[in-house]
Amino acid sequence: MSRSPINLELFDQVIDFASTLQPDDGPEAMKNAPDLLNFCENLYAQFCQNALHFQITGFDSRNKAIVIAYRLESREPPLSQATIALLTWFAHLCDIEPDVKALRYGDADSPALPEFLDADVPTLLTRVHAWAAERNLPDLEAKADAAATALAAGLVRLQV
Repeated sequence: MSRSPINLELFDQVIDFASTLQPDDGPEAMKNAPDLLNFCENLYAQFCQNALHFQITGFDSRNKAIVIAYRLESREPPLSQATIALLTWFAHLCDIEPDVKALRYGDADSPALPEFLDADVPTLLTRVHAWAAERNLPDLEAKADAAATALAAGLVRLQV
């Protein structure tokens, strides 16, 4: 069993969310989709703390600046492409976070929601998988894959 810097049980949040998506649930089923931001925030907090040894506290401009500065810092050996991809995606999630959080209070038919569920979260899971493969963390790879598979199946059921 590999020692993952990201708690594997965290991915159960995605799997549990996906399991609630059922045909004919309609837009109401999506009201909890912003909770996946908590998954994303916790994933990055653990990744930065345990793998990269610096701390972030959420998706905001201050933390975005910290992550960008870390990514651009010179070091030997340089950051891997998989690490850079994860750090770059953090900046993207900072940019979209207000729109996704607003979905809880607004229009569940907003184009921000399908993009977050169909593209943003799956891209994050793909990047976690690539980073885990690079670091030889098969348990983390498998859990990222399981979450991605569950989310894709849930979205197909819901036909988002």
